[in-house]
Amino acid sequence: MNAGAALAFGSDCPVETLDPWVGIHAAVTRERANGEPTGGWYPEEKLTIEETLRAYCNPLSQNARADCIVLSQDIFAVPPREILQTRVETTIVSGKVICDF
Repeated sequence: MNAGAALAFGSDCPVETLDPWVGIHAAVTRERANGEPTGGWYPEEKLTIEETLRAYCNPLSQNARADCIVLSQDIFAVPPREILQTRVETTIVSGKVICDF
């Protein structure tokens, strides 16, 4: 990223979990879900929530149709360790609610 490369995040499922919150948490804290290693692995490589979400959403293009989700909490406002508790409450596809938890 510092060299100008565009980051593109995803999962290595089935080697790693498909759950994006685990990857988002890891990018922001540089820790595993259990909090190890304390302070993070190469903590100087931590990303902000904005940088991380941009890397997950990089393939989206301007003026393209987009689906969206409503989250259980504001991941920009919670402490990074609480990202793992985030849940999707509503999924909207083509303007229609298709899943409301």
